[in-house]
Amino acid sequence: MLSTERETVISPAPLAGPRLLLQQDDAGPAPLDGGWWPRSADPAVELPGLVLDLDKRHGRITRVLLGATDWNTSRPSRLQVPGPTGTRIVRLGWFASMPAGLLTAISASDQRTDLVTIPAGTSEQDAADAMEQAAHAGNREHAPAILAAIIAADRPTDGAAVGKRSPAAAPGSSLVGDAIGPRGAIPPADRTTIIDIGGVLDRAAVSVLRERLIGVLHRGTILLVLDLSRVLSCDVSGLAMLVGTQHRARRLGSVVQLADPSPPVAKLLRSTGLDRSFICRDLPAAPVVKRTLA
Repeated sequence: MLSTERETVISPAPLAGPRLLLQQDDAGPAPLDGGWWPRSADPAVELPGLVLDLDKRHGRITRVLLGATDWNTSRPSRLQVPGPTGTRIVRLGWFASMPAGLLTAISASDQRTDLVTIPAGTSEQDAADAMEQAAHAGNREHAPAILAAIIAADRPTDGAAVGKRSPAAAPGSSLVGDAIGPRGAIPPADRTTIIDIGGVLDRAAVSVLRERLIGVLHRGTILLVLDLSRVLSCDVSGLAMLVGTQHRARRLGSVVQLADPSPPVAKLLRSTGLDRSFICRDLPAAPVVKRTLA
């Protein structure tokens, strides 16, 4: 947890109700209870309305846990929330290790509500889609995965022509949702490319890497294998790059697979639920085009 000075902020009167979508109470266990789309990154402005709405779910909210990078730098430790029975104090906890986009509200009865926080600048359609996914009873995606998909959807495309998406995989095929033939089969060597990625996958690195991967796809690659064995760490920007590359490949009728994810990457994929969205495999034994991107 981040060390901050003890500070209480008085929240201004909210301009409008929170843009909040919650699962039904009887929806069953799920990674998230819903989604919230604040209008700014100021916790003093945005949190009071959310707290009052969440009071109706499990009773009075007493604590809210937030990710340090999801908000502005004010980070108060206590928040005065005006309500129908008077003003009360809600404690705020700021955590550098909090999964990206996750907000957890805890009530006086220790009931918790986990929400994905949609960035304020997200388009209305993307925000609505993300909140609906988070509030759907069948959702199995965690907050970072939903956030990564939003970031990927917001990336500009290069205007190149796109082809048909691959048909669904037949029983016994090597992929789920992306068919490339019988189990273990790979396209010809000149249509398969392995990209060896090393180092840190953060915002600075992925801006260049994304364009190179898309360029490889547009040169006719059918199967793009990303060798992640040398990746030291990966943040939400790296996840967004992987998701965005996968989406572009599908539109072009190509396939993206991850090979030998390093322990930090494998852990992140599991924690966000993205391990179910990608096929992780050993490197193909057949000769293929291999390039290294450090």
